[in-house]
Amino acid sequence: MFGVLFFLAAQSHAAPLTWHLQGVTFADGGTASGSFVFDADSTAYSNINMVTTAGSSLPGATYSNLYVAFPNALIALQTAGAPQGSTALQFLFASNLTNAGGTVNILLSSNSFEGTCDASQICASNFRLVTAGAVTAANAVPEPATAALLPAALLALAITRRMTGQRR
Repeated sequence: MFGVLFFLAAQSHAAPLTWHLQGVTFADGGTASGSFVFDADSTAYSNINMVTTAGSSLPGATYSNLYVAFPNALIALQTAGAPQGSTALQFLFASNLTNAGGTVNILLSSNSFEGTCDASQICASNFRLVTAGAVTAANAVPEPATAALLPAALLALAITRRMTGQRR
């Protein structure tokens, strides 16, 4: 029985979460929306799907290409490959993203912006700063192995009672 419980417990792990942009605005009146998936176990981003709207300094763009990523930062490009000639969307988060979910604010500094990348691959020319926003993710689905532990424990208790009752 302990082997079964150990196997079930070993199957539990946190799944990568989908993080959603919330209330992201730029200094020129544009906004950003969309989502991305982050796996804290491997520090990998995937399924990037973010869209910005036009403001007074930049037109809107769609971002689906990862350029640079850390647990507390994400740089996505409008076009795949080197950033030269592309538009970049860069977010620096107030804390590392985790597989636990929650809400993490986007730092409102010169490190969170949308901008055009020049020949030297610096993406801060013709840019607009983020003035508000956060990312949110919910981990409301219980892990299957954790949910399976209670029925397994009840089954073990029933078997133990039955075996104890037969010895009397």
